[in-house]
Amino acid sequence: MYNKGNALDNLNKSDEAINAYDKAIELNPKNSHALYNKGNALEKLNKSDEAIKAYDKAIELNPHNSDAWSNKGVALAHLGKFNEEIKAYEKAIELNPQDSAAWYNKTSALNKLNKSDEAIKAYNKAIEISPQLKNLPQ
Repeated sequence: MYNKGNALDNLNKSDEAINAYDKAIELNPKNSHALYNKGNALEKLNKSDEAIKAYDKAIELNPHNSDAWSNKGVALAHLGKFNEEIKAYEKAIELNPQDSAAWYNKTSALNKLNKSDEAIKAYNKAIEISPQLKNLPQ
């Protein structure tokens, strides 16, 4: 079911993917990958609250999943919870200091909170890791 969910999600059939992930989770409630991917599918459907719950369960099962922390930050951003968003990115960065996307996304959150000096430092770190990021709009 997990692989079926991935295939469906790759086909942009997020609703069907969520159903497949739910079945995979039912078969194995400790499947943190299915929970993480369910969060991603929910986020594609703009269901950020539900996505955060899925990410939280995935993190509970695997606290070292930096991608779950980072994507939780993205979902929190969509809800305008910028302080929580920053904390999620910081945890992702703590687990994977080379996560340029988390550094870049943290830049955006810091800018929204008018923390320009911190945002510049985060941005510089992001482009140090992945120079191509300097070509993205800020």
